[in-house]
Amino acid sequence: ESAPQEDDESLHLEYRVEAQDLAHLKYGTSSAESITLSFYVRSNKNGAYALGVQSHDADKNIGTTYTVANTDWQRVTWTIPGLTTSGINNDNGIGFMIKWFLSAGDNMTSTSNTSWDTNAGNRYAYGQTADLMAESSNYWEITGVQLELGSSATPFEHRSYGDELLRCQRYCFKTYAEDALTEAIGCGYWQATNAAMIYVYLPVTMSKWPSVTATGSDWYVSYGSNSSAGSTVAFNNADIGDTGPVSVVGIRFGGLSGGTVGHAAAIMSKNADVALFLENEL
Repeated sequence: ESAPQEDDESLHLEYRVEAQDLAHLKYGTSSAESITLSFYVRSNKNGAYALGVQSHDADKNIGTTYTVANTDWQRVTWTIPGLTTSGINNDNGIGFMIKWFLSAGDNMTSTSNTSWDTNAGNRYAYGQTADLMAESSNYWEITGVQLELGSSATPFEHRSYGDELLRCQRYCFKTYAEDALTEAIGCGYWQATNAAMIYVYLPVTMSKWPSVTATGSDWYVSYGSNSSAGSTVAFNNADIGDTGPVSVVGIRFGGLSGGTVGHAAAIMSKNADVALFLENEL
């Protein structure tokens, strides 16, 4: 069994919605629109679960609860009234966060949150009684999440894998090599005899400049008619800014050798363990 929940702690799943995707809700006006959240959920831990939305720019939140009574899948729907007093910035920042609470201490549940009001910790999980952390064998599963305009939940919209992949790649993209084949990560030029600037073209324009991390170390550089196959290429740093949108990212690789400044260069991955992760999570 896990330790008892502390009064000022909570466990929740959070989904962040980009602000400009919510501009049509007209928050901050008398015409603010209602939206309906629906999803399917099941758990072996019965009880009341808190569910909340926090408007990031307005710093206000609202919540409700749903009850799990057995281990069957059930559909939950919640109509969220429009926020008339404060708006959402029309930008690529966080619009609001949807929070599914799984466990919450007493300090997180003491004040009603059934209408929009100033965000506060004691409003986060009002009504939560279930404690998924009570036993290690507990589980909670969710699927079919849908957020739509209006006060009615329609059947879940099934999109193709390709459509969903492109939507996800707006926020996260991974380069990869299939099996043990050598794959080009990107092309660029030598900045110095030991460093190359490589440009990675993204399949989908990202909303802002991503952070870049690398896995594996079996890289090599190819240039002109020669290559240093088998040598290790050190991933140095991303030459990136803090604004967007962006469709090409420049990445500087150091620890190389034999380059000629200004000449073309390509960075190659030598096996399937080598990859770059480009992320711009909200």
